[in-house]
Amino acid sequence: MPRWTDETRARQAELIRIHRPWEKSTGPRTEEGKLKSCQNAYVHGAYSLDVKGRSARLRPLLGLIYAIRNRSRAKR
Repeated sequence: MPRWTDETRARQAELIRIHRPWEKSTGPRTEEGKLKSCQNAYVHGAYSLDVKGRSARLRPLLGLIYAIRNRSRAKR
């Protein structure tokens, strides 16, 4: 993926301000679309199985980090 230069980024920002795509965005219109889009967090977001799996694997490590931090604070 190419890196954006400052000039390219400024040009893109200006184009977006001119076209104002947020004014034309409607979101899902049909019931089918609404049902599909309401599941996005479960597929791509914080509720996805991938994220839940990672947090479950990190939980013991975080417990160890907190224990070390609390132990070092108690020694002060």
